[in-house]
Amino acid sequence: DMVVLTDGRRLVGTVTPTDTGLSINVSGERIDLATDDIGEILPSPERAFQEHLGAAEGAAVDAWIDIARWCLEEPLLAEGRRKAVLCLQVAQSLDPEDAEVRELLGYQQVGGEWLRGEELAIATGSRKEKGKWVGKEAAELEAVKQRVTGWPDLESIAYRDAIRRVE
Repeated sequence: DMVVLTDGRRLVGTVTPTDTGLSINVSGERIDLATDDIGEILPSPERAFQEHLGAAEGAAVDAWIDIARWCLEEPLLAEGRRKAVLCLQVAQSLDPEDAEVRELLGYQQVGGEWLRGEELAIATGSRKEKGKWVGKEAAELEAVKQRVTGWPDLESIAYRDAIRRVE
């Protein structure tokens, strides 16, 4: 379970009631809490995720999108991003043409096709520079810099200056 304290902190672990409040076992450490310190007790993020999945079985695309968003917003959910992607993949299997799902999965529509990753970078005019994808404008600037003779290489100039100062 998750105990939300009155100061906003959250503890996730196994909760046991006590005479003065409760104790929570967090990673093998027992923490005793007074009733006045306890704001609310909620299901653990993992249990809440499982409950969301159970409720979404047979549900429409929107329900799966909502669970994916919840996964991304819940900071204590282990592997929240991966679980969100899995929910979005379920939503996509229900409606492969759903634009919102595709956009949340990182796709963009270019020329009537849904693209992402390297295909999207190429289609939008990006290119690889030193192992990284750079946008069209940055690639064009780099190409101009390479064509201009005598363009100063600031890193080399700074390095040479540093060596001169040491000598």
